[in-house]
This record gives sequence, C-alpha cells and structure tokens, in this order.
Amino acid sequence: MVIEAEPEPIEIEPSKTALILVDMQNAFVAQQGYFHLLHRCPEQRTEIVENCKLLLEASRRAGLLIVYLKMVVERQMGAWGHRLSFFRKSRGLSFLRSHPEHLDRLYVEGSWGCEIVSELRPTPGEIVIEKRTYDGFLGTSLDLLLRGHGRTHLIFAGVATNVCVETTLRHAFCLGYFPILVSDATIHVGEETVREATILNVKSHFGWVTTLSDVQRALIQ
Repeated sequence: MVIEAEPEPIEIEPSKTALILVDMQNAFVAQQGYFHLLHRCPEQRTEIVENCKLLLEASRRAGLLIVYLKMVVERQMGAWGHRLSFFRKSRGLSFLRSHPEHLDRLYVEGSWGCEIVSELRPTPGEIVIEKRTYDGFLGTSLDLLLRGHGRTHLIFAGVATNVCVETTLRHAFCLGYFPILVSDATIHVGEETVREATILNVKSHFGWVTTLSDVQRALIQ
C-alpha cells in the first residue's frame, strides 16, 4: 500500500502499521469540555471527530493496530504539581487552579473530561495508554507495545497538532519509527501559523504529511 504524502509517497504494510489517536477526549473535543469553555477551535471540533471516526473505521477494516493516547493528571497533582514546569505551563492545569469547579470538564483521572469521546470509543483489544505529559512515549509502555506488535509505521491524528501530536510524533521519529501525520484529522491550538509550522517541520525533518482521503484510498488497495 502506498499513501500519497509530502515530501513523497510512503509505502506501508497494515501488519506493520498503527493508528495513533492522540487525546480525543471529552475535555478537548466534546461540547461542554475544557476547550469548549475557553471557546477554542469551536468550528473544528465537529469536523475533527468526524474525520478521526472515518480514519478509525478505515484503519480497523485494514487491520491496523489501534492505539489511543489519553492525557491524564492525578487529582492530587495540585498538592505537588507546582514544582514541575509542565504544571506551570499547561493552560489546562492553570485553568483548573483558577476554576476548580470545572474539574470534571478537564482531563483529570476519573472525570468525564478524561474519557474518550463516544464517537471514537475503543473496542475490545484496542490499546489505551495514559500519558502524563505532551509526549506519548515518556514514562509509558507505548514503545514496548509497538515493537512487541512489530509496528514500524505510525499514522497520527488527534489533538493538538502543535502540542501533543507533534511532541509524540517527533519522539517516534527519534526512536526509528516512520511517522505519518494526517493533517485534516488534527486540530491545533493557537494561530494558524503554528499549524503551518508543525506541518512544515514534519514533512521537512520528522516524517510525512498526508490527508484523510489519501489514507482512505491507500487502505482499500
């Protein structure tokens, strides 16, 4: 199978490929989630859920390994998290400190916000990995699971293009994987220029950039 992509097409084998869905949780893409409260990406949330659903369906039919990454913070983090740079820089955690009444809408363990959106709910046998930072590999079993399943090529989608998706994708590249970013199955936070920078960085230095329709066409070959 060959996926049309930039800077050039890339060949994949379903038995060696995984779909990595990053942080498709209520906090980020559901109505009444944390992003909704902050009026972030209002027009794009519906579109990304639909595009990720189509990508997920095509990947399941083709027999790709399905991996969900979830952003999770412990409820007790408020007692010690202030010592960590991540706690200070994370807008979500800063918001939670100011508005503890909205805890359930964020990615706090056990909360509604932490759950994967219903449209993309995992099926039995699909892998769900909790991460504590932007990086899906740091402090998790993701690398071991991918290597154990013989996966070399990783298709990335989810939230946010320029934060958790890009951070995990870059780490994947440094570990020797072949990362493929599905540009219209992700949404960014910030100005459009940050999305453009991520796409340019990926196709120039860290992997390949493609679209949902190109992946769908490749997976039915």
